Amino acid sequence: MEKNFTNDTLLARWLSGDLTAEELQELESRPDFDDFKKIVAESDKLVAPSFEEEAIWTKIQAKTTASSKKKNEVIRKRVNWWAMAAAASIVLVVSWYFLLKDGAITTETMIGQQMVIALPDGSKAILNAVSSLTYDVNNWQKERQIKLEGEAFFEVEQGATFTVETSNGTVQVLGTSFNVATRASKLSVDCYEGSVRVKQGAISEELGVGESVTVADGRVVRQANDKTEATWLNNESSFLKVPLKEVIQELERQYVVKITYSNVIAGRTYTGGFVHNNLDQALKMVFVPMSIKYEIEENGVVRLME
Repeated sequence: MEKNFTNDTLLARWLSGDLTAEELQELESRPDFDDFKKIVAESDKLVAPSFEEEAIWTKIQAKTTASSKKKNEVIRKRVNWWAMAAAASIVLVVSWYFLLKDGAITTETMIGQQMVIALPDGSKAILNAVSSLTYDVNNWQKERQIKLEGEAFFEVEQGATFTVETSNGTVQVLGTSFNVATRASKLSVDCYEGSVRVKQGAISEELGVGESVTVADGRVVRQANDKTEATWLNNESSFLKVPLKEVIQELERQYVVKITYSNVIAGRTYTGGFVHNNLDQALKMVFVPMSIKYEIEENGVVRLME
């Protein structure tokens, strides 16, 4: 079923009974309103899977040998934010569980948002900003298969083959923790525990602990990775000789901001990182070391200057 609703705030206020008479009349006049009423009517018959954020984060952090007090504070801050945002996400929850056919469940994140997903077999997925993840709950016992757009960190329980399908290739594991990022035509995979197999057409790469691979336009680049988990789990993005354009795109996923530029970034690469909780600091971390001047304008626009 196609989702035609575009105003999540309006729907959330309708579900909570807070619409004005004029707003309610507008909503009821929509051609897809009857469909949405049926979805909500059926929702009481379904039970969402158990979701223990604190336990999930505790387990993941227990595997991190380089944990610190600062890191724990970042995670705690994130969990509190999720709790406060729960009410505002009611329409998203309804769409995740009821709008797709044949048992398919889709979770989507918005700009600056991350989401913990408890999968049916106890495996965990953490979705980065502006990403989506889909799996078939009815077929999960037969086939542990996920479709991913964007970026996600996975902690997979032992069992049958666990497959992550993307538009840029496929990642297969048995039981491990790893990160998958698929943006534009590039697929990047980092292995933190166990082993993974990355496939794209005739390309097939095996990764062990501490290994990473990037596949783009038929080219394969393997690198060592000394980190114990994806840095974005701790509200930071890190890069190693990445085109500056891709760093700017990630800034726009983590912040509600539009960055404009001309030839100032042409041919330039970036090694470093930026934080997710302070736009001013993030901009300085990226552009000051590269001697690129910028100006923050109105309406969330950042203009890079020659």
